[in-house]
Amino acid sequence: KAIKEWNVHLAKEKWESIGDEISIPHRDASGFVVQNTPNTLSIDTDGNGNPDKDIKGLGGVVLLRSKDADGKRFDYAIRIRKSGKGWDFASSGVRTCKVAGENITLFDTNNNNIWNEIGVDGMMVGKAKGASTLSTVANLKGDLFQLEVTADGGSIQARPFTGATGILSVRSGFESKGALDTAVFKSLDRETSFDLAGHKKGLKVPVGDYTLEYGFVSKKNEGVSIRKGKMRAFPVTENGLTQIEWGGPIVMEFDQ
Repeated sequence: KAIKEWNVHLAKEKWESIGDEISIPHRDASGFVVQNTPNTLSIDTDGNGNPDKDIKGLGGVVLLRSKDADGKRFDYAIRIRKSGKGWDFASSGVRTCKVAGENITLFDTNNNNIWNEIGVDGMMVGKAKGASTLSTVANLKGDLFQLEVTADGGSIQARPFTGATGILSVRSGFESKGALDTAVFKSLDRETSFDLAGHKKGLKVPVGDYTLEYGFVSKKNEGVSIRKGKMRAFPVTENGLTQIEWGGPIVMEFDQ
C-alpha cells in the first residue's frame, strides 16, 4: 500500500535523483519516462512511455503501475521532492503481512523494487515508530523466527529460530529529556537487526556482538537522529541479560 503522509523513521533512507527517468525497471525498460524541468516534473505513471502526471511545487506522491520482466503486474508508490533545480524520488510504499500473530511491514529502502535485501531494506514489527534494516531473524510476540522474504515482497516464510539467544535491553539505561522513538541495534555480521525502543524490559535476540545502527529521539514537535559515533560493540551471551547505559550527558564538538 502507498503511504501518503510519510512519518516513518528508517535506519537507512535513500533518495535518488531524477534525470530523464525514474529508475524503477519494468517490462523491458530501465525506468519510467519523465519530462524534467525546474518547475514541473511530468511522469509516465503507467509505463507506456507517455508522461501523464504533473508534479509541481515542493513535490508529492505518485503511484507507478506496470509489469515486471516476467509479465507480473506491480504497483510502486514513490515520494517526489524538489531538490535545487531538479527532483528526487524515494519509495513511499510498503508490503504488509501477519506472521505468528504479529504484523510485519517491509520497506524498499534503496528504491529498486527488490524487497528482500538483508541489511539494506527495512522491516517494522508491530506498531513501532521506526524500522530496522531487514533481518534474517525477527522477534514476534516474544518468540524468534527465521525469515525468508521473496524478492517482490509478496510473501514471507517463517520457521522457529533454533540458535542460542539472550536478552538485550537498551531503553531502561537511556538518559535523555526526550522520548526514545527508535533504537535500532544490529549484530556485527549484519544479518540480524532489531528496534528496541518499545521494549522496556529488553528483547530476546540471537547471541552475538551488537552495535547501534540508528536512533531517533523526540520531544513535542522537535526531534533528533542518533548515529553510532564512538559506541563500541557489546556482546549478548546465551541465556544472559545485556543492559547498556547510553545517552546523556551530551558532549558537542564544533568544526571551526
